[in-house]
Amino acid sequence: MKNRLGRRKPKAKIRLGGDPILNVVCKPVRFNEDISKILLDMRYIIFTDIDAVGISAPQVGYTKQVIMVKEQNCNFVVMINPKIRQVSTENEEPYEEGCLSYPGIFKVIQRFSWISVDYRTEHGKKMVDIVKQGSVARIIQHEIDHLNGKCLVGKLNI
Repeated sequence: MKNRLGRRKPKAKIRLGGDPILNVVCKPVRFNEDISKILLDMRYIIFTDIDAVGISAPQVGYTKQVIMVKEQNCNFVVMINPKIRQVSTENEEPYEEGCLSYPGIFKVIQRFSWISVDYRTEHGKKMVDIVKQGSVARIIQHEIDHLNGKCLVGKLNI
């Protein structure tokens, strides 16, 4: 279905707990693979849900390694095939996390206080050893858990 400008209207809906896709280990995105539909659906959810600070492709029905994360400046960063390269030796204080796929459920989880991550941007630029800390590091770890088929309700403290 298209809108009045001739653009595809997203049909995205958030996948909720119990949906088997949330337990799938996602496949890497090939370098020239078209993921525009995935990004459109992810943006639709993240910009229409006021509480959203991050989202992963499986949460909108795709088994690809793509996440979108809200940074401190309120910009959303797309990370394709994100891989955590290094982690801090210390953990952050345990913090209560929520998840769009499990509305109303919150769980106290301990995460690394900073991480170093490699990924590609949505424009194909390779980002290497990018250090993220605090809440952004926490969000990235949460979303990468989704790419590995791990959900909030089954997450153990690290």
